[in-house]
Amino acid sequence: MGSYILGDEIGKGAYGQVYKAIDKRDGRVVAVKEIPLAGIDEASLAGVHLEIDLLGSINHPNVVGQLGTIRTPSYFYIVLEYCEAGSLAASIKANKFGPAPEALAKVYVAQVLDALAYLHTPTNGIVHRDLKPANVKVRPDGRPVLLDLGIAKDLSKKGR
Repeated sequence: MGSYILGDEIGKGAYGQVYKAIDKRDGRVVAVKEIPLAGIDEASLAGVHLEIDLLGSINHPNVVGQLGTIRTPSYFYIVLEYCEAGSLAASIKANKFGPAPEALAKVYVAQVLDALAYLHTPTNGIVHRDLKPANVKVRPDGRPVLLDLGIAKDLSKKGR
């Protein structure tokens, strides 16, 4: 698939699967959301386009970065930054480190709220609509990032 080699499946979204991938040009590890176009209805396709447009217009340290898109006759691919520390949901389920200390929970909540506030500004006008621990990944530096804007609502007057 273009400049990327797809690896293991790391998640599923509303429209398709997400894979860990390697960029053949520089060896960087990325996440690639693969969305099959076969049998997709117009409303779902509009949602895919909206997610691509929204991610492409957002620049916030606590919202996952979109690195590019690829369209083939059979698939849309959205290339995203890879957050190797996994999701908050996986961390909670695995109970890897025991209950999160209150101070850490406050840090995560404050940063997620900062991202939501950025999305909700009148300029951006984006409502996430699917906030849950599975849609918050953690970067290796410990910073949480929102992802999966597949069912987000754009309330801005930009008419994206």
